[in-house]
Amino acid sequence: MGQLKFPVGHSLAPHRHVQQEIHYTLTGRAQLFAVGETEKNLNPGDTVYIPQYALHGLKNVDNAPFELLWIFPTDSWFEIEYRYK
Repeated sequence: MGQLKFPVGHSLAPHRHVQQEIHYTLTGRAQLFAVGETEKNLNPGDTVYIPQYALHGLKNVDNAPFELLWIFPTDSWFEIEYRYK
């Protein structure tokens, strides 16, 4: 589990990984894209489940920083291998 902060206008490129993932929005607003070919707007308090191998990315769409908690069901961050596109 960890915390990620996106400054205004920043994004995380579409990627995938073996592990499932959960996002919990702390502050700000973002757009989660490419999960099952759909887009979802994230607001504080929103939780999103991302299945293994699902292509996904994020973009801050607010005029303030966007912060989330990410959770991977694994013993170590070093087990996570991001595969872009």
